Amino acid sequence: MVMAHELSHILLHSIYHREKSNEIYTDLTAMLLGFGFVVRMGRKTTKVSITGDKYDYRISHKLTETATYGYLTDDNLIFAFNYIYDEYEKQKNTQKKVLKTANKIKEMMDRTLKLFNYFDTFIEYLDGKMNTSIPQNDAKSICAFMHMVMEMLERRY
Repeated sequence: MVMAHELSHILLHSIYHREKSNEIYTDLTAMLLGFGFVVRMGRKTTKVSITGDKYDYRISHKLTETATYGYLTDDNLIFAFNYIYDEYEKQKNTQKKVLKTANKIKEMMDRTLKLFNYFDTFIEYLDGKMNTSIPQNDAKSICAFMHMVMEMLERRY
């Protein structure tokens, strides 16, 4: 947690952020950079030690020390963690939608390119047959093919 905090200081200083020396902004930056769980889990360390003569338990007692790392209060930490986590979830959902749309567009582009390749091949075939008359059935096929290509393009946009 301390490392994430100190790296956040470096980041804030490197971008000349106006709050680069603010410890609360630094903790929040660490959380925004994806170290929210690290910040949350690394907040408090409790050390229990036994003082006194280790052979005479009548005079020994427990000494508990608690060190809190970070500058956010518990309430602020919980609020910030939940807020950032919720925002990340929203962004993940948006990302999924965008990727799904991108995949659909890629499929449409692949189909369109395939149609254009067919069309190119067809035009080359027709160019080779320029000196011959096109039978009526072929003319219908050409029109049907052109109609299909136009419909594909219209659906794409």
